Amino acid sequence: MQIQMVHVKTGQACNKRVIRDPWIAKGILKSSARLHKLYKEKMKYPQGHPSHTKYKEYRKLYNQIKRKSRELYYATKLEYKNDIKGIWKCPRPILGKSRDKNRITNEFLIDGRTITDSKKVANEFCDFYTDIGPDLAGNIPDSNTRFK
Repeated sequence: MQIQMVHVKTGQACNKRVIRDPWIAKGILKSSARLHKLYKEKMKYPQGHPSHTKYKEYRKLYNQIKRKSRELYYATKLEYKNDIKGIWKCPRPILGKSRDKNRITNEFLIDGRTITDSKKVANEFCDFYTDIGPDLAGNIPDSNTRFK
């Protein structure tokens, strides 16, 4: 039995200029592009060239600014400490806990056929995981070596 998840595209097309994190401002994006250019320049020359030190100094400054920007963003988010619901809206993105349920697919390709019924999907997963142990054990060749 073979189970594959079928990825269904939902959402917008990928755009280079999309701000990925809420604390990253346009200035930080520009700095990121400059840092990338400095990195490419640094890679052209051997170690010890002035481009290496320029890149390292700029990277250090870039990381400090990015860290401070994130710190200030979440400090302003946590400003209202009396609102418990509002406080928990802040750490969810940090912890990677999203309330977006659209990311979970509801289509699975099992043995060449697409299944969308949740009960059938659950039963197929149950069958797969109960049979996987004996199937794998059957594929292991017998050994003549004895361990005492």
